[in-house]
Amino acid sequence: MPYGMPVYQAPTYAYIAQPARGLSITALVLGLCSVLFAWLLVVVPVLGVVFGLVALRREPAGRVMAMIGTVCSALGLLLVLLVYLLPFGAFFGAMLFGALS
Repeated sequence: MPYGMPVYQAPTYAYIAQPARGLSITALVLGLCSVLFAWLLVVVPVLGVVFGLVALRREPAGRVMAMIGTVCSALGLLLVLLVYLLPFGAFFGAMLFGALS
């Protein structure tokens, strides 16, 4: 090759690794599902709270999604407690009241 000929080189791009947000996204999805389907799927709010708390510790990039997912899961867990445990408490309270009187 003569000295005057330019050599073509393909441009190189530096890829920046995206921060991990898998746990935060999982917490958000489970939180939204627990608010909508808490009366149907009892385990989902518990899993959403667990994933949200783990994501808050491990993933600072997805902190907002993890917080929203945790709050929604806590609301879903409250709905589960109201829908399933409140009638049992009322039933047993009525039985206890009936047995005492």
